[in-house]
Amino acid sequence: MAVPFKDDIYYTESIAGYNWPQKLVQSSTNCGDPLNVDLYPPDFTDTLSRIRSGYYPFGLEHSAYSNLLANAQINLDRCQNKLDCWVDVHETLEAHKQFLEAHIALISSLCSPIRKLPRELLEDIFEYVCCTGVGNHIAPGARYYRDHRRKGRSNVARLPTLDLGQVCHYWNSIICSLPVLWSSFGFQEMEKSIVVRSGLELFLRRSSSHPIDLLINEFANQVSEYSLPLLLPEEHSNRWRQVTIRTVRAYSYLKPLINTTTTRGLPSLTSLSLDGLYDGTECAFLEFPVPCPNLQYLSLTAIALDLAFIRTTITHLAISHVSPGHAWVLISYCPNLKELLLKEIDISLSEDNALPLLYTCNAQKLILEIPESAISNLLFSIDLPKVSCLELIDSDKDSRSYSIEPLARMLDRSSANNLTHLSLRYVSFSLDHLLPLFSCTPSITDLEVVEVMDQLRGVYPILKLLICEDGGGEPGDMVFEDQEDIDQIDKAEDFIQVRSKACLLPKLENLRLVIRPRNQLLYTLVHSRWRPGTSDLSSQGQPVCLKSFYLRYLLRNLSLLGTRAPRHLDALRRSLERFKKEGLNVQIGLAPSYNTTGAT
Repeated sequence: MAVPFKDDIYYTESIAGYNWPQKLVQSSTNCGDPLNVDLYPPDFTDTLSRIRSGYYPFGLEHSAYSNLLANAQINLDRCQNKLDCWVDVHETLEAHKQFLEAHIALISSLCSPIRKLPRELLEDIFEYVCCTGVGNHIAPGARYYRDHRRKGRSNVARLPTLDLGQVCHYWNSIICSLPVLWSSFGFQEMEKSIVVRSGLELFLRRSSSHPIDLLINEFANQVSEYSLPLLLPEEHSNRWRQVTIRTVRAYSYLKPLINTTTTRGLPSLTSLSLDGLYDGTECAFLEFPVPCPNLQYLSLTAIALDLAFIRTTITHLAISHVSPGHAWVLISYCPNLKELLLKEIDISLSEDNALPLLYTCNAQKLILEIPESAISNLLFSIDLPKVSCLELIDSDKDSRSYSIEPLARMLDRSSANNLTHLSLRYVSFSLDHLLPLFSCTPSITDLEVVEVMDQLRGVYPILKLLICEDGGGEPGDMVFEDQEDIDQIDKAEDFIQVRSKACLLPKLENLRLVIRPRNQLLYTLVHSRWRPGTSDLSSQGQPVCLKSFYLRYLLRNLSLLGTRAPRHLDALRRSLERFKKEGLNVQIGLAPSYNTTGAT
């Protein structure tokens, strides 16, 4: 019998390296005929030894090997048939698996609890998700900043309207039927802005006649075709409601907008924020004679606008990185201000440091992000007789001590009897600076002090000044531990002696503190201010009784919850238990230093 040699059945690996089994395992499948395992010799090593020795079988022995080879080929064919059968079975099972998964998803979707919600409630949920802020829909690149004030960069796309519309056909029908869900869009001007332009066109079309909110970032050095012209036709510009534009080339980018809308105005605009991305050079100056009959909020950074005429509707004005003169003019154009924010008013941006005559501003809330001398110069030229809330913020969290004299003189000059709320956030003041401030604000009823964890001074003088003499009755029990070690940071300022015997801030009723632990000092402060039955004595120069004491001790991180800081907090809480029982509203807790405004 001839031996059938076929090139396509050659074993390509080393037969000497193959791990020959002692016994073949019979297949458990029913696909095809079983393999005839009895046809193979029990010892493969004997055959391998003959091959290595150069042996060649003749005669009957050769015929026996030929039969073995033929039967092996038959079994190989059977193996291939089995494999083909298994492939068919696998494909069938995969198809059944996909069917069952789709069927389960279908039935689960039909029985999903969210389908119990009426369409009106779904619409409210979608509106909350998609319309919670200006530029809530962020196209790719719209959060990419080259501003030197922002260290990190991000390129986040967030398009909730499109995401929700892909959940199911029913949701998509709801999304497409609500123009309000398409009324907010943010994007960045880019050299290849096909995706941005097509997305903007889609949102403009589907928002119908609904007012629109926009966030536009323009950072490119040269853009061949802007997306802004898509927004300038009257049917779109008349719908502008809340608009934020950040641009490195304020004049060239904003000038076409101003020229186009000067005549017809922006009738629906309620909020406008323009950011020139201050880089240390002179800010952009633009004439803005555009009528905005409903404009309430105006924020300008490194852009000085000539508003051209009085804007009686503006109630909130935020100014940053402009000269004192430009700031003064902007304030004078807004006679009905309720809130005024001044930040980094730069005297170097003005060629003429002389400011106009004194102007009376009717703002009820003043926010000062602690300045250099320029804001001080500006405060010499404005009065705020109606201000009731004053916030002083050091946004850089610097430990420098700032002069408070110009502010104190302005408050004294304005006869700020309406000032009831004072907030000092991350600010360092020396005793000489605090005395004039507290002396000219006797009407303060609410005081907030927020300290920076790494800042080693500034809060201690405030607490010392607030302690009144001859108050609080008997001292009571104090259960403090290692107090000297807690207040070690304040030892450098422990020499402070209050020269005035008069009680400062005599009308103080609510005290909110976010500071490092200072148990002894805080207990003394609360004890001196606890005067039950003295609510009307402030008119006689005596302090009123403290009503609310809110305290959050700063922690660098929440992993310190098991350290002595919480234990000392408990000690202070137990010491103040007496005042709490007598009616004082006491709230004491912990706050991580990276989020000092929140309670933990």
